[in-house]
Amino acid sequence: MNWQSKKWRDETMKAHKWWSIAALFCMIMAIYSGHKIIHKAK
Repeated sequence: MNWQSKKWRDETMKAHKWWSIAALFCMIMAIYSGHKIIHKAK
């Protein structure tokens, strides 16, 4: 049972890391495209 829970925790951490990277990337792209739209509107 113990090794299974450790494996599950490792998988969860891996998924969380990728989710964090994806969320950060989305935020950067949203800010970047927002800046482009604002500058294009002027």
